[in-house]
Amino acid sequence: MAISTSVLTASDKSVHVLGLMHDFTEEERLQTASRIDDLTQVKNRRGWHEDAELLFKLAARHAQPMTVAYLDVDNLKAANDSLGHMEGDQVLKAVSKTLLSSVRSTDAVGRLGGDGFAFVLLNANASGAKVLVSRLHQRLLKVMRDRGWVTGVSMGVAHFPGSIPAMEDAMAYADTLMYKAKKEGKGTLLFEEYAG
Repeated sequence: MAISTSVLTASDKSVHVLGLMHDFTEEERLQTASRIDDLTQVKNRRGWHEDAELLFKLAARHAQPMTVAYLDVDNLKAANDSLGHMEGDQVLKAVSKTLLSSVRSTDAVGRLGGDGFAFVLLNANASGAKVLVSRLHQRLLKVMRDRGWVTGVSMGVAHFPGSIPAMEDAMAYADTLMYKAKKEGKGTLLFEEYAG
């Protein structure tokens, strides 16, 4: 049995609570497990895509702003080579734990593969989103420094205040920003508001 709730605020400022109660069969439990990354316990690419797609639809339907972030762990191969793959796994676990503790339960967080992660924030204005991702980025860098890891995190963040693009286009934009951030220097955050 699982119960989940989401709080949605419409453009007219009315608040709606969406509740879902579900009694899982064994097959459904296995399908749910197939959407979770075994190592980090965040959604895998498939599970994240499903969650993010729903948030994109909600944002478009209710004319809500949204923010899409793509992040990449810098120097993970160097950490694996110098400290071993088990320590590299700890880096990935620390990233996912920090992400999950930094965003709302109604946002989508996922590991898209290797050292790449993404998240979607629904209904956050540009200044609020920028503060949140800046703090998150600093928390990630601090966790890595505190543990003596040679890793960092490069982040590309795209904020969409109005018209919501297709999910693939939004992710491509955030991915491009992430690679620009890497070129500026690993461990960099690049935040842009989409002008359309």
